[in-house]
Parts: sequence; structure tokens; C-alpha cells
Amino acid sequence: KMLMMERYSYSSSEESDCDDDIGYNDQCESFIEVDRNQYIADILQFTNFESIYNTIKRIDLSDNSLNNNDLSSILCAMEQNKNCVTFSNISHLNFSQNMFIGNVDEEEIGNALHQDNIENVRELLFNLFDLIGTKFPNLQQLNLSETGCDNLIFDAIIHFMDKYSNNSLGVINLKHCDELII
Repeated sequence: KMLMMERYSYSSSEESDCDDDIGYNDQCESFIEVDRNQYIADILQFTNFESIYNTIKRIDLSDNSLNNNDLSSILCAMEQNKNCVTFSNISHLNFSQNMFIGNVDEEEIGNALHQDNIENVRELLFNLFDLIGTKFPNLQQLNLSETGCDNLIFDAIIHFMDKYSNNSLGVINLKHCDELII
């Protein structure tokens, strides 16, 4: 089983379909107005992922156009989840095809704004791996492919491996990260 949050986009024809359904117009409008990122964060903050009745094994947040702020909110929501000490049922975490981590403009190198961005990205990566080390004891695979990951990811991975050597994370997928230079 997998918790998968897909990005919803509505064309004008889809919205007009809602208008044609008598009595459903208000429901469609309120569904469209839902803050998708807050919805994702709420699910991750208030679901008991370690319950024997919860059969979700994978969290798939791929292709959601998540940026660094969205990822930070998601990590915060998982950290604040009081319904479960750990996400022990989760074996796969997929953040692929999102816009977070890198996205630093080459012209900003040496600029103070660039330095702040590097520190923010570094902190975000360390927070991600610290969360995995503390809350995901059975995570086997982390997918960050097709994101803006750059070489700062290696510092976070080394920190993670030093601090959480007994963690079960075996695969970190970094395929097609264009900012990554090996």
C-alpha cells in the first residue's frame, strides 16, 4: 500500500463540469481551493504510521512541484506527528521530480544571498536526513531523483551515516539531478 499525493490541475473544461452538476458546485469549488501542501502536511502530521492497522508502506510525494519551503513544512509536519513515535511501517520515501533543494542562480555565486541560500539548503538536507535517522527506522529507499540536489547532499549523507549508522536506509536515488557534480 502507498500514500500517494498527486498534483491536481484543473482546466476550464473540468471546472465547467462541476458547474453542470447541480448541487455539487460548492463541493467542487471548495475542493479546488484546498491548499494541497497543507493537506499533505496534515496527513503526515496526524496519521499513525506505526499502527498495525495502517498498511501504508510507501510515501510518494513525487511530481508535486514542491519547493524548499514546501519540503520544510512537510519535514516539520512529520517531526511534529504525536500519533506515532516513528514511521516504522514506511520503507520507501519518494520526493522525486520536485523543484526543491538547488535552484541557485550561477550569477549569485559569491553573493551574500547565495551564501544564505547555501546555508538554508544545507540545513534543509541535514533536517531531512536527521528526520530519517530518528523517525524512519525501517526506511530502505529514499528517492530524490530529478530534484535540484547538488553536492551539498554528500555532506548530509556523510553526516547521516556517521550519526545513524544502524539505520536501514540502503538506497538513495539521485538519478538525473542536474546540479549534482561527481
